[in-house]
Amino acid sequence: LYKMDDEDDLVPQPDEKGAINLSNRAWVNLDPHLWTLSDRIVKLDLSYNHITEIPSQIGEMIMLRELVASFNKIVRIPKEIGTLKRLKKLYLNSNRLKKLPEEVGLLEMLEELIVSENSLEMLPSNVSKMANLRILKVSNNKLKKIPYDLAELLTLEVIDCANNPELSAVPLKWQGDTDSVLFTCRLHRGPYYTGPSNV
Repeated sequence: LYKMDDEDDLVPQPDEKGAINLSNRAWVNLDPHLWTLSDRIVKLDLSYNHITEIPSQIGEMIMLRELVASFNKIVRIPKEIGTLKRLKKLYLNSNRLKKLPEEVGLLEMLEELIVSENSLEMLPSNVSKMANLRILKVSNNKLKKIPYDLAELLTLEVIDCANNPELSAVPLKWQGDTDSVLFTCRLHRGPYYTGPSNV
């Protein structure tokens, strides 16, 4: 079953701005009809459902600029997310993610990455390649480390990794403070920084 309420049977058409709101529908899976609208959707709101997985077809939404999938039960994001070259905002907070695919780092236009309240142990190593990233929120996860080359991101205005007790590189009292986190990244990039693998 895709949905629980008969009144929610139809996927609405995107509005004049290309936005489609599918929040609060008690969905477990996404309605396959959604993919027939792939080239018309600019903003997709899937928040407050019971979705466990974003299908690989998400990669077909080539016009997508904003994906909101907060407050679900998502355990996996497909690598096809990396094909969304126009994506500027990705909200995946309050889910059950343990990792993000490395392909997230290919989202060169991304400005906001919100993945707080998950079970992430690490971020993709290439997240620092996101040349337009302004806001990175990873609080309330299980992070053990962060990519120290985040310090190279000149566009970064906010980085919040508060309440990650196993993130020993950043003192707990500093984890919610952008300047302190970036200072720590710069500090550790010295002799401790191994850099990305050249393999």
